[in-house]
Amino acid sequence: MEMLENIYKSSEANESQGIRYLRFFEEKFTQLLTLLTAFLLLSMSIIIVYSVVARYFFDAPSGYAEELLRYSLVWLGLIGAALCFLGDRHLSLPIIFDKCSDRAKRWLTMANSVLVIYFGILLCAGGYEAIIKNQGLITPMLKVSVGTLQTATFISGAFIIFNRLLYIVRSLGVNRKTAFEFIVSASVLFVLHHLFIHLLDNDSFQNLVADNTELVSTITLFTVFFAY
Repeated sequence: MEMLENIYKSSEANESQGIRYLRFFEEKFTQLLTLLTAFLLLSMSIIIVYSVVARYFFDAPSGYAEELLRYSLVWLGLIGAALCFLGDRHLSLPIIFDKCSDRAKRWLTMANSVLVIYFGILLCAGGYEAIIKNQGLITPMLKVSVGTLQTATFISGAFIIFNRLLYIVRSLGVNRKTAFEFIVSASVLFVLHHLFIHLLDNDSFQNLVADNTELVSTITLFTVFFAY
């Protein structure tokens, strides 16, 4: 009996130590993304001031500044989105979530996390394809490969996947129950994905969505807001 108690205490200590390491790593990773977004925002602010002064005081608009701002804004948006996923700071109206039981909240959290990971995978896949396709294109002012600048999409997707996995571990823990919920949620999403792909090939469905774009967008938006 004493041996079993010692084993239990040892496993509990190892688990708490693992959680401490995870929180430390998460904190440092959050600081890295925060510094990166802060640097981008500060740089954009300086470039905007320079661009305004050059245009209106010296009548010498800078094409370099405008192009750099355009791509910096893309990087800021994508990296900032990844940072928000880590802290669960994206806009939401969790009315349904707050009224659910603890068990339903776990399932909804897992379903949301799996959907976010799926979104991150899409970003990685689309970003990689964009990098390959546009590697030979050169920007007119900065003379930088468009594919290189579009690595932000791939990086953001990778950060989102990594951040959400950290969120699952921090919120739901690492156990068989969490693994089971992840497998079930991923399987349901896989089936829904293929059903949606099948619907996209249907002309009637495409026409229905095209004729009711505003309604479909509104329903999707508020479903995400209220459910997640």
